[in-house]
Amino acid sequence: MTQFVRGALPRARRAGVKIVFITYWPGTELQTCVDVVTVPMVGPEVIAGSIRLKTGSATKFVLSMLTTISMVHAGKTCGNLLRRANWNVNVGIVMEATGDTYSSALSGLKKAGQSVRAAISEDVERIPSDSLHDR
Repeated sequence: MTQFVRGALPRARRAGVKIVFITYWPGTELQTCVDVVTVPMVGPEVIAGSIRLKTGSATKFVLSMLTTISMVHAGKTCGNLLRRANWNVNVGIVMEATGDTYSSALSGLKKAGQSVRAAISEDVERIPSDSLHDR
């Protein structure tokens, strides 16, 4: 375990943060200082001795599930809105913000040069697109 993690765990505990631990080694001593332990069983690697192939994919899968569940729990999802927006995130945002239909939102985005802010008519200062490359 890195020094960063060793230092972060006690600070998180003092701050009242719930600690979720994902590991592929069920015998680790870290299980005693966390709230939830997730131990995905990935089986043997395709290349003997490698621990990065299946565990990397499994970690991405677990983190995706955790963040999706967190977003649903926090109310940051809009049901099947993206399905109605043909899986186009920008169209879905415009539909949700304006109450427009799919075709109206698509048309509004086109008129706004694909800028979601402009399409939903937020009174926000526009950032010139060429300045984004300087960041």
